Amino acid sequence: MHYKTVSDSNFKDLGFVPTIIIAFYRSSQKSAFLAEYALLRTNYPDTEILGCSSSGNIADEIPYVETTEQFPIVYFCCDMKRDAFAVHLFSEEDDIAVSQLYEQAILLSSFSSPVLEAHLADFSKAKEIKKVYGAVAGVELCIEEHPSIFYNGSFYARHMLLWSIDSERYRLDGMSMHLFRPAGIPLEITRAEHKTLYEINNLPALDVIEEITGKIDEFLIGRFGYPLFVQKHAGMEWSNAPLASIVAVNREEGSIQLYRDVYPKEYVKVGIMLSKQDQLRRLGRLYDIAPKKSAALMFHCIGIAENLKMMEYLYLEEIKHHIDVSFAGFHSFGEIGSPASRKPSEDILLHNQTITVALIAEKDKV
Repeated sequence: MHYKTVSDSNFKDLGFVPTIIIAFYRSSQKSAFLAEYALLRTNYPDTEILGCSSSGNIADEIPYVETTEQFPIVYFCCDMKRDAFAVHLFSEEDDIAVSQLYEQAILLSSFSSPVLEAHLADFSKAKEIKKVYGAVAGVELCIEEHPSIFYNGSFYARHMLLWSIDSERYRLDGMSMHLFRPAGIPLEITRAEHKTLYEINNLPALDVIEEITGKIDEFLIGRFGYPLFVQKHAGMEWSNAPLASIVAVNREEGSIQLYRDVYPKEYVKVGIMLSKQDQLRRLGRLYDIAPKKSAALMFHCIGIAENLKMMEYLYLEEIKHHIDVSFAGFHSFGEIGSPASRKPSEDILLHNQTITVALIAEKDKV
């Protein structure tokens, strides 16, 4: 399996004909991406070309995360056996027939909603689908564009792309890693509607959360600095629970708006950021599962990027130091995968404030 990350449209040194290309493009770079797509289609007429909008890209080059002058579009190019993968495009209204898919997949979605979470729950229950990693498309925070995904010439909203991969010939390993720990006792949601949390333990939600966090700083809300762990049962393993960032507060109502939908009778815990030592220790779990000569797709929450700042660069260098891996990825608005914890979960979840890494490698011949 040949693979390479290409940035700044530098395809002349690729050295092989890819069967699949995944592009991560800034929404403001759509026209530049379409122009490059026309050239790629001419040079590689039989290649599957996917894309996903991003609020920032990750490339396999120092300084890894893009600047305004550097690689606004990143391409992950891979030469995989054509009969060992398939690409599926689904709209939000479509049912996904798991019988038509390979056992493992990369999923790129242009939206985050209960529909997406329902599909992920179905994958977790289906024996046919064992592993799914991916992310929700993003946009630059200062523009009014909507997230989109791209497939063979067209942009799509309210759609999902599944790149499913045959597990007989290729390994897909990965993890979704939080840099927070759940704190305090489980708190019951007693009143909520869509993404708005009105009451916790029959008290105004904002009052209950600020009793733990202190007064919430609206600047830190803009940096996604206040995540909550959310799950259906108080007694479940909390380190496996998905995170949902607070995106707004309403002091008159005493309510909190979250990144994702929440429901009465769910439970929450406040997320407290881990120390840098514990963050690195958690990252080290990746090294235990990484196959040799891997290609990595990396999906980093925009909240992680905002909170880590320079540490994001250092973590990417740390990964390169421990694993011989080529990687490409982007800053997303929701990450998809199984959580990495001491008590592994088989559930495929939609996360927030998470680093998700998917490692692809050719299987060793027996």
